[in-house]
Amino acid sequence: MSLTIILIFSSALFSIGIFGLLTRKNIVITLMSLELIFNSAVLALIAFSRYTIYYTLLFSELSLEGLYSVFSGHILGIFIISVAAGETALALALVLALGKFKSTIELNDLSEMKN
Repeated sequence: MSLTIILIFSSALFSIGIFGLLTRKNIVITLMSLELIFNSAVLALIAFSRYTIYYTLLFSELSLEGLYSVFSGHILGIFIISVAAGETALALALVLALGKFKSTIELNDLSEMKN
């Protein structure tokens, strides 16, 4: 699979996430759209990292520093996924608390800040 195809797929996921973020009023769908945006960024990052692996292995000898630079995109991708999972868990806990308190999870109904 070429880099171009992966980047086109990543940009399509990013566009779907932005569309869902701007058009939907449900908090859960908004969170899913944010996850799509994060995952599309991780996909592009790992695609670039994989693209550099091939050229690093073809044109140079691999040392310890080169090995770290080859896998740095994968390491950063795992870090981003773990932070996004924590953010989603916290946001869903807030959604459950707001659902009990206000009995709705629509963004328009939660816009006022009262006691």
